[in-house]
Amino acid sequence: CDNVGTLLIADIQDGPPSLSERCDWIYLDERGLDDELRNARSITSGLAKNECDLDAVGKKGHRSEIIQISDGAHRSCVLVVQAAQLINIYQQFRDALFNLNIRNYIGSTGTNKKMIDTAVSTPTNFFYFNNGISCVAKRIEVDGSRVHLTGLQVINGAQSLRALVKASAMFGSGKTWPNDQPQVLVRITEVGESYAADGRFLEEITRFNNTQNVIKASDFRSNDAIQLDLKKRFGTLKRFGKSVAYLPKRTDQRPVNSEVIRLEEFAKVTYSFLIDPIRFSGSTSFLFDDSPKGGYVSVFGDGKAVWESMPPEEFAVRAAIWWMAEEFAARIKIDRGAETDPKLRASLERKWMLLFMSRLLLERQFKDQYQEILAKHAAGNWQLDEKPTGKWFGKVYRNAKEAVQYVYGEDSEKPGFVHRNWMRSESTVARLERYAKTAPKHDLSIDQP
Repeated sequence: CDNVGTLLIADIQDGPPSLSERCDWIYLDERGLDDELRNARSITSGLAKNECDLDAVGKKGHRSEIIQISDGAHRSCVLVVQAAQLINIYQQFRDALFNLNIRNYIGSTGTNKKMIDTAVSTPTNFFYFNNGISCVAKRIEVDGSRVHLTGLQVINGAQSLRALVKASAMFGSGKTWPNDQPQVLVRITEVGESYAADGRFLEEITRFNNTQNVIKASDFRSNDAIQLDLKKRFGTLKRFGKSVAYLPKRTDQRPVNSEVIRLEEFAKVTYSFLIDPIRFSGSTSFLFDDSPKGGYVSVFGDGKAVWESMPPEEFAVRAAIWWMAEEFAARIKIDRGAETDPKLRASLERKWMLLFMSRLLLERQFKDQYQEILAKHAAGNWQLDEKPTGKWFGKVYRNAKEAVQYVYGEDSEKPGFVHRNWMRSESTVARLERYAKTAPKHDLSIDQP
């Protein structure tokens, strides 16, 4: 259709998620294309020369206070406004409001979709869930509960503002929220009549307002009851005289003389062994999704719900898996360094496949009893190939390594084989499972380890 256009918006965050997670197709009718054209023209027209007013929330005569700060070289004010005011300003000046922002609206990302959903379904929560909008202006004039602004620019908050615009559009042309509408925290800093006159300050205020330490999905889980429970449980263990420190929070401080277990690595190890070695390869946030489709319920729960306190037998199994992973990873590093065959060396790139194969082989020989066997070694007081216990785990390691290398070697001979794809493909998991079921039985007999 001549009057319909398509935009492909890509959003790549920490690591490459799957294509479906990082792309959105947006179909625009003629009006939508006109809007995009107006936006483009407004951006190229130069820095904003707009004038606008913002009123603090509340009924007339009882509005919230505007906080003014004038101690430094630049005056600032902070106020809470209703979303409709910001939407009206955007509709008047379009994306020229974002000329000083480091990026414009980046499309229907997961975060932006959630902002829109909050603004539509629970608008009174928007204020609590959103960080607000940071702006600069050439001139600020405060008159009671109103602030008059010249040359307004949004330097952080383009996503929030455009999300509110999209949310308001869902109520129909010319309409907004039927009842309570979202409220937004706004901070505005006065930078003088000429943006260029104080370019260094403008550059820094924009940069620092948009510079944040990356927040991982695991960070949001660090205070969960199950994480505090694991911290306490691991704290009761001693491994070769060292304390065991489970760290659910990211920190640069490493406990002295301790075996350290970090939350994200623990989740990867446990999920690889018990469930699947590749499901989290696209995005580790999967491991901290507590929905029925996420990995959190399997690592820290029974597959359906997350435990508040991990049952003792389940903790023992997971602790034993962790020590297996530690010992296996150290040996893999040695074996990779010594391996002269490029294919065999490539097959040992990651420990996840080997951990998964270890479980498949143990399960084939011992059925469900394998968990009871592992649980006996929750303290991890063994080393690979040393003493009876270490020798038995060494046997598990070598059989799993041999199996992974065999499957990798066969697959690498197939046309179109790509190493990276093999390490991330569900078909690889199926191949490893078939091998574990049909290959000659590996001898993992136990001499009372």
